[in-house]
Amino acid sequence: MNLYRSLVRPVLFRFDPEWIHNRTLHAARGVAAFPGGAAVLRALYGFEDPMLRVDAAGLKFANPVGMPGGFDKNGLAEIGRAHV
Repeated sequence: MNLYRSLVRPVLFRFDPEWIHNRTLHAARGVAAFPGGAAVLRALYGFEDPMLRVDAAGLKFANPVGMPGGFDKNGLAEIGRAHV
């Protein structure tokens, strides 16, 4: 049984999408505020495989997955900085 589909998704879909979006960004920022928070998330959920590497426009990416346009439309997360 997939925990996300059976528990998390039904709860999230009961709320306003914009509200959930903002809570997600604030949660990411909160985790990164703790020393080692980003490292813990990488250890739990990170995955790297050389076959997934992508070179695009002179940039190298560990995988082909990116952020959707508008995810951080207000510039709160500042991905790649010390305070996500």
